[in-house]
Formats: sequence, structure tokens, C-alpha cells
Amino acid sequence: MRWRRAGADDDAEVSPLLAAAASVHTRRPRTTVAGPARVDPDINQLVRRLAPGEIAVVDAPHLRQVEARGLIDAGVAAVVNCSVMVAPPSEVSGASELSLAGVPVVDGVGSQVLHRVADGDRVTIIGPHVLVGDLRVGSGHRHEAAELRKRQTAARESLGDQLEEFASDSLDALREHRELIVGGVHSEDVFLDCAGRHVLVVLNGPSAPDELATLRHSGYVGALRPLVVGVDRGVGLALAHGVRPDVAVGDLCLVGDDELRKVSRLIAVGGEKVVVESRNRVDELGLRCEEIEVPLPSEDAAVLLAHEGGAELIVVVGDRAAISATPGAARMAPSTYAVRMRVGATLVDATGVSRLYRTTVQPRELGWLVLAAVAALVVIFLVSEPLQTIVRGFWITL
Repeated sequence: MRWRRAGADDDAEVSPLLAAAASVHTRRPRTTVAGPARVDPDINQLVRRLAPGEIAVVDAPHLRQVEARGLIDAGVAAVVNCSVMVAPPSEVSGASELSLAGVPVVDGVGSQVLHRVADGDRVTIIGPHVLVGDLRVGSGHRHEAAELRKRQTAARESLGDQLEEFASDSLDALREHRELIVGGVHSEDVFLDCAGRHVLVVLNGPSAPDELATLRHSGYVGALRPLVVGVDRGVGLALAHGVRPDVAVGDLCLVGDDELRKVSRLIAVGGEKVVVESRNRVDELGLRCEEIEVPLPSEDAAVLLAHEGGAELIVVVGDRAAISATPGAARMAPSTYAVRMRVGATLVDATGVSRLYRTTVQPRELGWLVLAAVAALVVIFLVSEPLQTIVRGFWITL
């Protein structure tokens, strides 16, 4: 198969795109995007290799929100997906997450792009077209933020219908996962002992960085020293903000090598495929992980583990469990609602905790204050001759 070259046999179709690129860019910012390519059909491997400003070329028909967040956090300039992205009805679509973050997305360009684009190639995206140099290697559907906002408006208008559908789905999930939700996800081999402690569950939600910073500033983390559980990419997020997870739970393939080595306990949670891939990944690093094979989202399994372990309070950071008007994400997963019913008042949002837990002076700050006062007294004694004379006279009388 030959590539079509602009200005040759496909001159009428492609050349106008290149000729108008500059003017289109001035009228509609980021309609034209260019940068070096990073190619990998495995999006988890790609995120670990991606450098800021690169264009990701992937083949992910079910690009999840957590994977999209990983691309955004890595500084991706644009995403070219060989497949058409289809979001499960209970999840935020990867395309929606990327588009709302201002990252251009073109999907459905065809699997041939994986073979026509190599790492480091200079890729230009003009509208829905993908070019290497002046060669068009594929075309697909360009996801526009304006289009997405219109769909959000329509979704808000149908929120009542979504609530009714969500209630029905939640009942179905409760029936389907009844044994897990009521009986628990722990086993004889895997048990999270956190009796009487607070447990901080860190997800990779959009609000997580701000919530972690607020919790640290309020003194909650330093004073109460909760058991920290990182879920999926929440492990790396916690470490990046100075909070070291005690346990990593979920798809361990979403966690970096160095991050896995910094966590003392690893628990692979998910379906059979996720557990097997996590085990293989951990084995390659010479580490060991425990396994729980359950058909629940990682965050739900983490919350249940903490609850079954006797946690006094479970604080969730980066919580995404809310009714949303984002297209393709109208609601939290039905199983999440059922898990929250099971856990009850033990589970709270990080924002609420940071508002309630505020101390005027932290113990560490008080210690530094006392140390500074002692140091000041020592300096005064060393430079004050009258004070030294008084102390010597007192010492002689003894």
C-alpha cells in the first residue's frame, strides 16, 4: 500500500490542508497540532515512555478515563487513536476527558497508522487528518470541545431520566454483586488490618491534587497518620504530592516501576486478565503481590477492604462517584453506589475532612517553636557577660 503524497496524485485533497494550516490555526487555536510521535498499541506502556509535547499514537477502542488522565498528566500534546473510542455507559469516555482538558483527539484513523508512524516522526494533525511530513497517513473523527459542551448541555437536560436509569442499574448491580458487597472481597490470604485507624484512599480523580494538598496543609495526614491506600494511578499521584502509600490496590500495570518499589504491600485487584498482567509485571520487577479476582472497580474493592479491615474512618481523595452531565459518564458505576450503601457513614469525602479538621498549631510546628526559643536563650547567654557573671556566682554558692 502506497502513501498518498500532498501535491502529487492527491494534490487537490491534501495540499489545501497544508496551505491553510497557518490561517486555520489563527482562527481556531489548536486545530493544527504538530509534534514528535510516541507509538505503542499498549497505552500503559506508552504513558510510561511519553514525554511532554509528544503526540500519542495508540490503538485503544475502550480508552478509560484513568488512562486518559495518565496521558494528560504526562503532558501529551494530542492523541491519535487507530480505533473508534467507545465508552461503557457507566464511565467517563477517554475522549471526553481529553477533549475537556484541551487535548486534541482524532480517533478511527485505522490500524495502518501504527505501521506508518514511528517513534520520533514529526506528526501534524490538521482537523481530522494525520500527516507525517506532507504525507497523509490516516483520517478519522476529530473530537471538538465545543461539540462536547453541546452534548453536556443535552445531558443535563436529561438528568432526571439518567437518575431513573441509574437507580434501576444500581438494583441490578446489587443483585449481581450481592455476595461480594455483603460478604466482602477479602480472603484468608488477603486481609487489610486497619482496625481503629483512619484509611486514606487516593484515586486519580481530577480533584485529587488539590485535595491532597489541602489535607496535608490542614495537618490531618501528619497528625493522624492514616493508612494510605493508592488505587491504580493514585499511587503515583500520592507520591508526587509527598504522601507515601502503604498499600497499592488495583491494576498494578498502571503504576510506575519506581513507584511500585516504594510501596510495601501490593494487592492486584480486578478481573482475571488484570490480575494476571499485574502479577507478571510485579514478577518482572522481582517483587511480590497479593491477588483478589473480583468484578468490581479498583476503588470499590479498596473501600471494601478498608471497611472489612475495621477502619474507623475511610477518607476518599479524588472521588469521581457523582452524578455527572459529561457525555458517556452520566453516573457513578452502579456497584459504587451499592458499596457506599454497605459502608455507610464510615466513608467520607476528603473535602469534608479538610474543612472539619483544622488545627491552629501543628505538633511539628510547636516543636520547632520550642527549639527556636531554646536556641535564642543559648545565644543570649553566650553574648551577655552580666548574665554569665550571675550564673557563675550562683554556681559558686552551690
